[in-house]
Amino acid sequence: MGSSPTVSNSNQTFTVTPSLKMFYLATYKIRVTTAAEDSAGNNIASQYTQTGGFKTTSTIPITAGSAFSCFMLDNGSVKCWGKNNLGQLGQGNTNTRGDNSSEMGDNLTAIDLGTGRTATAIAAGNHHTCAILDNASIKCWGSNASGQLGLGDTSTRGDGSGEMGDSLTAVDLGTER
Repeated sequence: MGSSPTVSNSNQTFTVTPSLKMFYLATYKIRVTTAAEDSAGNNIASQYTQTGGFKTTSTIPITAGSAFSCFMLDNGSVKCWGKNNLGQLGQGNTNTRGDNSSEMGDNLTAIDLGTGRTATAIAAGNHHTCAILDNASIKCWGSNASGQLGLGDTSTRGDGSGEMGDSLTAVDLGTER
């Protein structure tokens, strides 16, 4: 295999360096789509085979939307950077982040998911982001023009003060989930 796995959209690409160490009884999850390509454009999906003996519980915690990206840290906090015109970064404003080096690293504020809440998974759409939380609830923020946040309306969330954290309603999936 000639290259590392990537996650990308039309604006940006992230390459993940594979670990050279795998441990017995450790947990790994590897997902490859049927259209996977390496950096040279060669189809690599057929190069992967299923291997037994490993438990799978973790994934690469990065997602990319349209001109923005989010990463889930080991402690379950989520940090997003890039374009923020619709609150897709979840910071309670529409300020772009990451266009100045002083906005990144420890200066990049984690998203307020609610009191004591952490993320277990994240996903981004074009202009919105969703997180599955440690209590199995789902919270989404950003553009909501078509109801993609699942909150029963079309109001954007995360672009104004007081819209995140405990104020952000979780998606109602009903009682049979």
